[in-house]
Amino acid sequence: MFKWKVASTAFIWGVALPACADIIFADSFTRRSSNTVGAPLEYPSEDWRETNRQTNDVAIVRGRLQLRDRGATAAQLDLSTAGFENIVLSYRWAPLAQSDPTDRLLVRWNDGTGLVTLATHQLCGRGNLFQSNSISFSSMASNRSDVEVRFTLVVNAANEGALIDNVVLSGDRIAIMAIPEPSVFAVMLAGLTVLASVVRRKNR
Repeated sequence: MFKWKVASTAFIWGVALPACADIIFADSFTRRSSNTVGAPLEYPSEDWRETNRQTNDVAIVRGRLQLRDRGATAAQLDLSTAGFENIVLSYRWAPLAQSDPTDRLLVRWNDGTGLVTLATHQLCGRGNLFQSNSISFSSMASNRSDVEVRFTLVVNAANEGALIDNVVLSGDRIAIMAIPEPSVFAVMLAGLTVLASVVRRKNR
């Protein structure tokens, strides 16, 4: 599903990635403002799924993902980690200025049994001051075709919410042991035959 992968040992869009990790999915939301999120250019088949009460509660606003109002959710439902392990989700987040101390941003994923909360951020209305965060998944997220990631609001009013930027899902490639060719087995067998013959001669 994900053809475009880049090895990185540095910062991607200001978010630190684990050394030698490969990018599985990334979205910096650098597209025009819209009431629908759509998909990043590098991953055109990976549309964000939106749950919102108003048309602009989940939107692209000035190059960032904006969530606003009760229960607003942006989700990636079928990210493939096939061939990868040690999965890490990195992102930047900031509260909208109107948010209060009881407002929260939840980061969740579906481990196959239901939604599990990976992180809870208290919004507090600090007003567009971005913070970076990285989350390591359990081994259950490795080598799958259906990893589901959700950003969800728990707020009290329609004008409260959060901004999200620089979402990166990364992981380490799973090492695959090479299977020897039949000709290699033939050479090994010949070598063992010669060795056995030498041992027999010494024992006479």
